[in-house]
Amino acid sequence: MIDHRHLKIAVFGANGYVAKNLRELLHFKKIDSVSSISRSDFKSYAKENKILISNLDNSISCNLRNYDVLIHLVGSGRQTINSDHYDINTDLTKQIIKICKNSNIKKIIYISGLGTAENSTICYFISKYRAERDIINSGLNYTIFRPSYIIGKQDPLSTKIINHATLHNNFCIPGSGNYLIQPIFIGDAIEIIFDSIINPLFNNGIFDLVGPEILNFREFINIFKETKKMKHRIQFTDLEYEYFNALHSSTNTYCVDDLNILIGSFIGNCEKIQKLSGIKLKNVNYSLAADSIF
Repeated sequence: MIDHRHLKIAVFGANGYVAKNLRELLHFKKIDSVSSISRSDFKSYAKENKILISNLDNSISCNLRNYDVLIHLVGSGRQTINSDHYDINTDLTKQIIKICKNSNIKKIIYISGLGTAENSTICYFISKYRAERDIINSGLNYTIFRPSYIIGKQDPLSTKIINHATLHNNFCIPGSGNYLIQPIFIGDAIEIIFDSIINPLFNNGIFDLVGPEILNFREFINIFKETKKMKHRIQFTDLEYEYFNALHSSTNTYCVDDLNILIGSFIGNCEKIQKLSGIKLKNVNYSLAADSIF
């Protein structure tokens, strides 16, 4: 059996929400060799090799020579004038695949998105699907995860909800709130990602990274409100109004892709990852109330 402490793991996108928690888990598991890569500075752990880059080029390959795995956590959820989904989700993935090959990295783990499919008409999911196909066709050993909302302490969705409530004194539910979500606890998500490094049953597969509960957004907000002990009222807003604001303001709570993903009611199958990893997935109440990943 492989001693996981001797694994050599590269984490791309070290400053993101999932990456920060994953890096904490790797530190907790006493992994000897972790290289974390980001464009922006971050606080590193004692045995962690921090790599700051301005542009991704082949010079990074020498730092990652013969690593066991590269975990690709870089992604674009909101387009700007300076970068779009294809720049980040598709083109950057091509560069990372090239780095894996040049560095003789044995495996790539990619975080895609729940809703990614060949017949998607949403730009975000099309870019993710193209990235998935590039990875599958690369000849590398791969694991691709398609997560729903990943929730826990200070997760992006919760932060967005709290910021809106603080600013507007209400919880905003676009439209009816009847669309479905299937959140997964951040602690479960990173444990499953780690298990996919050492568990061969995850090799060369695509897996839904989702929690055990399917609930509509209105139900989620009610649980959120109760768990966080927040007294703000719930306000339903016109969906057309939300799309209009998303199209005309970069500071709107929900961008166009947020709304597309929300009302898409994308759900998955959690039984496969639960069976392969042996992890009993936490419910939404636990996920929102948890103070740590452990």
